[in-house]
Amino acid sequence: MTTEVPTAGAARRVLRSYRSRRVSARQRLADLVLGAAYVAMVLGLGAGAAQVGFERAVARAPDGGALVLRQWGVALGVVLVTAAWAKVALVLGPVLVRGPAQSWLLSTPIDRRALLGGRFVVVLWAGCVSGALVALLAVIAGGGEQDAVVGALVAGGAIGVSAAATAVSAQTSAARVRRVQVGLNVVLGLCAAGMVAVPVVRPGTFPTLPAGGVVVAVVVAGVVVWFAQAGLARLSRAQLAVGADVAEATTVATTFLEPTILWGVLLVKRARRVGRVRSVRLRGNRFTALVAADLVRVRRAWTGLAVWVGLLPVPYLAEATVSPAALPAVHVIAAFLAADRLAGGLRIICRSPALRRLLGGGDRELVLAHLVVPATGAVVWCAVTAPALPGMAAVVCVLSAVGSVLVIHRMAARPPIEYTNPVLELGFGTGGMPIWLSLQLSRGPSLLVILAWVQVALAG
Repeated sequence: MTTEVPTAGAARRVLRSYRSRRVSARQRLADLVLGAAYVAMVLGLGAGAAQVGFERAVARAPDGGALVLRQWGVALGVVLVTAAWAKVALVLGPVLVRGPAQSWLLSTPIDRRALLGGRFVVVLWAGCVSGALVALLAVIAGGGEQDAVVGALVAGGAIGVSAAATAVSAQTSAARVRRVQVGLNVVLGLCAAGMVAVPVVRPGTFPTLPAGGVVVAVVVAGVVVWFAQAGLARLSRAQLAVGADVAEATTVATTFLEPTILWGVLLVKRARRVGRVRSVRLRGNRFTALVAADLVRVRRAWTGLAVWVGLLPVPYLAEATVSPAALPAVHVIAAFLAADRLAGGLRIICRSPALRRLLGGGDRELVLAHLVVPATGAVVWCAVTAPALPGMAAVVCVLSAVGSVLVIHRMAARPPIEYTNPVLELGFGTGGMPIWLSLQLSRGPSLLVILAWVQVALAG
């Protein structure tokens, strides 16, 4: 006797029938109208911001070689953002299945391709929207030609869909994911070298997008999506759950306002990915040995270097889109984000008394040794992005480099968060505000806000 295998749609209908909360048709319509209102509001705000950006870009558009340099920088920035987005997608899955679906649905003979179709569409939509937004920002920063907006949006959406579908195709094999990650690291490195080389080489022209380029991007996206959709049936339970722990840690870290929960999970995943390493002798005195060990940690953790590189075009894009008064604030915030990705060793040392006792010596020596790498990264990052700043480039770069290191140290040395603290009732219907929790969370970010305000005041 043969047993008929239920379809994916039938399984979804059965699961919906067992839900304890039944939603009426009127409530569904109200939720739909409310969601449409929010979407319309966001689109309206985005359209207004884009229009302002176009007007500023046209009013401040440089001529000749400066415009060509900006266009090259924007193109490299688009590639950097796309590669960084693909790396994040591979960490999360990008097709993610968690909860009861792993135990009850993926272990059945239901057609896995149909079962994962909805999640696949969500991933494609995320890639399409991200690519369109990046393309819009690229057009604004590259000179503000409004005639190229439609073609750029279509091409950007197609490139985003292609990147998302490529990540889904790579998800079918752990070895393929590693190869794609290595390729993305190479792309990030080449883009970083290009960011440094373009102001030196100063190319005279920038290649324009051919008339059929948009059509080619759409056709390529369709082909990649077809192959990725065909590969959904080959996704194993292990590959579909590869980002479940990261997603859960992100949810818990957001709920408890404690990012160290997510950092711990990412550190364990990175150690598992590295697996086995070759031991080497650390030469020199104690201080240089600690610095060398921190450099090895950074070299093995490509994610931090990728973020450091990916933030290089931010000041160049901001120079073309934001007001000159706000540019120094953007620079110091981006410098902090870039240097913070190199401070993993400092966070581990500051938050692990047992490790400090194991290493021996004084706490000041350990902290200073692990500040060398992020401080060097901040100085190099500020030096590379100095051409994007106005006349006060030297002052802005010095304040950004020194300030970002101070903020990194203050955040790393922050004690564990205490949730048992008094609540201040404001009396305006806004609810209570935990006093000490707010002060603990502001340790570091408040200093960054002060530094951004100082940068703006000096620029003004």
